[in-house]
Amino acid sequence: MTFARRLAIPSLAIALCACGPATNVSTDYRWGADDLSGGGVTDQGAPGDGSACADEDHDEYGTGCAAGPDCDDTSAESHPGAPEICDDTKDNNCNGQVDEQGCVCAVGNTRECYDGPGGSDGNGPCHKGFQKCAQDGTWGACTDQVVPQKELCDGVDGDCNGKVDDGVLNLCGACGAVPAEQCGDGIDNDCSGAVDESCGTCDPQCLCMGGNCTCMPPTNQPCYTGAPQTAGVGVCKAGTMDCLNMNGVWKWGACNAQVLPGPLVCDGGDHDCNGAPDDGPGCACTEGAKRSCGSAVGQCKKGTQTCANGQWGLCLGGIGPQPEMCDALDNNCNSVVDEGVRNACGSCGPAPLEMCGDGLDGNCNGVVDEKCDCGGKDSQACYSGPVETRQKGACKDGLQACMKQEVGEEWGPCQNQVLPAAEVCGDQLDNDCDGEVDDGCGCKDGAQRPCGSMVGECKPGTQTCAKGAWGACMGGVAPQAETCDTKDNNCNGLADEGVLNACGKCAPMPCFVKDYNKPGQCNAADRTCSGVVPDPMNPDAITLGETLGGVFPFIYISVTNKNEVALLNTDTGQKMWQKPSHGVLPSRTAVALDGTVWVGNRCLQGGQENNFACSSVAHLDLNGNLICRGDIPGYVRGVAIDADGNIWAGTYNGQTAWKLSGTDKDNQNPPRCKILGSVNVGVPIYGLAVDGRGYLWTATSPTKKIDVKTIKLVDTVNHGNFYGVAIDKQNRVWFGNDGIHRIDGDPPYAVLNTGITGAYYAIMVHSDGTIWAAQYGGTGGVVKITLNANGTAVQNIQYFKDPENQGNHGIAVDKLGKVWSPQISAGYVNRWTTGGVREQRYAVDPGNTLYTYSDMTGIQLRTITTRDGTWVQNFDSGYQKPVWDHIEWASKVPVGTSVQVRARASDDQAGFSNGGATQWCGPFPNSPAALANCAFLHNHRWAQVEVKLATTMDGVKPVVSGVKVFWSY
Repeated sequence: MTFARRLAIPSLAIALCACGPATNVSTDYRWGADDLSGGGVTDQGAPGDGSACADEDHDEYGTGCAAGPDCDDTSAESHPGAPEICDDTKDNNCNGQVDEQGCVCAVGNTRECYDGPGGSDGNGPCHKGFQKCAQDGTWGACTDQVVPQKELCDGVDGDCNGKVDDGVLNLCGACGAVPAEQCGDGIDNDCSGAVDESCGTCDPQCLCMGGNCTCMPPTNQPCYTGAPQTAGVGVCKAGTMDCLNMNGVWKWGACNAQVLPGPLVCDGGDHDCNGAPDDGPGCACTEGAKRSCGSAVGQCKKGTQTCANGQWGLCLGGIGPQPEMCDALDNNCNSVVDEGVRNACGSCGPAPLEMCGDGLDGNCNGVVDEKCDCGGKDSQACYSGPVETRQKGACKDGLQACMKQEVGEEWGPCQNQVLPAAEVCGDQLDNDCDGEVDDGCGCKDGAQRPCGSMVGECKPGTQTCAKGAWGACMGGVAPQAETCDTKDNNCNGLADEGVLNACGKCAPMPCFVKDYNKPGQCNAADRTCSGVVPDPMNPDAITLGETLGGVFPFIYISVTNKNEVALLNTDTGQKMWQKPSHGVLPSRTAVALDGTVWVGNRCLQGGQENNFACSSVAHLDLNGNLICRGDIPGYVRGVAIDADGNIWAGTYNGQTAWKLSGTDKDNQNPPRCKILGSVNVGVPIYGLAVDGRGYLWTATSPTKKIDVKTIKLVDTVNHGNFYGVAIDKQNRVWFGNDGIHRIDGDPPYAVLNTGITGAYYAIMVHSDGTIWAAQYGGTGGVVKITLNANGTAVQNIQYFKDPENQGNHGIAVDKLGKVWSPQISAGYVNRWTTGGVREQRYAVDPGNTLYTYSDMTGIQLRTITTRDGTWVQNFDSGYQKPVWDHIEWASKVPVGTSVQVRARASDDQAGFSNGGATQWCGPFPNSPAALANCAFLHNHRWAQVEVKLATTMDGVKPVVSGVKVFWSY
């Protein structure tokens, strides 16, 4: 590489000879060796005086030259009329002055600059930049400065006035629109200074429209009417308020015991709740107090001030600003390094010399490879910016070509280069080519600052700047969702707001109690008594009754050939509905304690035993709608219900007894009833019945005895023919087939033959102790069997002929003691008196098949299987999302008896009859019943409480005298 040499040839004609005509020499040429060998040019003569022209620097000026004398013949850049070059210490235009004509700075020098308003530098992101002195001796643009911008809601002091987000925050001190007021949470959501001011009443959750429901006002709810950002800061704290009845309207009362921001008090406390104690005017310091002082910018270090005599003393132990030195350090602590002491290239000491051929502006005068040779069509990459910025960030090389000059060839301007520019915030580019993207925009990469809150459970953390933006707040404790724990989890200055129950307590602590202190009043609103009556010793209490009052006035009859089930009212004989059985060939119906029905679909189509749309057990509600379907294989031909309300379904070719939940189902389509277990009996099942001790008996050969609790086979009993099956009050098992016989419920299972012959397949035990059976063949009709006093022998047999000579297939007893027997082929049903008179014949579905062998009215379940009664109370809390806590009751429970309480919930009262209720919580044998542990009950407006009384001994009964339901919202 060679050092540059200047070849400047003025455009004028040079006289080569004084004695002949002047000849012009072309300006397109380079100096040859001869031109430079003498170090100058001596003219042979000049027009007019014949003297020689001495021009050592070839600028046409010199001694004896036609253009005139030269004031500096060693520099072609100095002669009369030449442009003044600033900061070269020469009189370029030969007027006797150096660097005049607007030269105000030394080329390459730098200085601080700032175009923002006074007082804004150093606030927020604003800081000074620097200017560089250009070739014309004037200061260039101020670069790398950050001046105030329009304030944005971004947590940055954008306008650099010392206040963050001033003028753009909403009333709540946050970005965006003011939140809407949320009624009923006890919070000033819209920051208006009032709680729930637009909500009208203060009990908006109450949905009660009458009946036994009473709206109850909340009490001890958290409140704070000051500016939300001051809650929990300094001395400020929340209070509590109550919902009060003001002229018949429930409204929030005063917020009591809150502490709001107050005037400044110079006592070390934060009374205006802005987070800074004693920060107002007039507050002297506390004697002996210490605080940091000074600056931590650049080379400065903070010191400490101590309060003495009410005044802050000198700042000691720190390092203050020093004069700036060229050492790559910020000595004067103004955030700018080496301003005003660097050379034109931004480094210390003299500027480097220009080096030819590197395509760079080596001496930082804004020109690339000036005074360097080039030739022909040469071109080269060029870059006139600082070398350390070349090819960094947005900066790019340009291209310069060799260009003809008046004398010789020189490199032309550098075209299409991209030089460092002021950083453009937010474009994710390194515009100033210093290796950092968006530096100076909001924050400096690597900088850290505290973040977060110190209110409530929150703890401050640290934010780190990356790519000009503050990162996530790390290492602190951020606001969490408010939970009921007496703590301010969401750090808004209030504890437990919006999560306390109506009486200011944490759930499941109850607020309210509904006292049903007279359960014996069975006609009370939303109450049902089944098998229970007022206690003779205390009419306000309940005990087990001896009547059939708990049996529903229903009979469910299978319309087999149409795959349907019909419901008749046994008081009037009116058919209430006829609906699909959700299977094929229904033959068994069993009525549950709540009056709903389970239907066994026997199917009997070859190869369809696993097709549950054909063979299954289906649960229908009181309106005939499907609640769920039990998918069990093997042709269902027996259905019975145990004392717990669970369902037993027996299969013919499956030879299995299946146990299903009476309440639980899934969400499939259709819903499936939950299967609880099964036991294989090894023989086809025709019928099932459950006795009063919890044993399931099968109509099979031989008969199987199964424990319904354990789902285990207990015994096998061989005896005569079988088909229908029923249980009497002594837990003896009756069978109908081609004749009628009975076996005892305990070993050795003695058999009693009645001597009756004929196809008496269906059999039922009357509530008066007589045995009734329906004749399938012959002339049809029914038979009544009366036993002797101790039931050891048949005392009387009475036959009652069907007036239409129709076969009767199925038999049942209603709540009034009337006997019902369907005419299998005619589609009608007979109703008989206990004296054997067919008093009425009702149409079910004339001409179609009625076929069943089961407890069609539920009387056996009520009088034999359960030997119990239930007291059911539906309760409307009046609130959409109550929390059910517990139930208490008082009772007398003699040995051999029991009292059990359980509860379920629903969004409305109809849910208790149409399958919309939750599962049961319980049963609970002892008071209290902890409903709070059954989370599925909560947030449902209605509760249903069932009290079940039972006995295993004749004449011994339990008594319940009071029921209380505890709840809150």
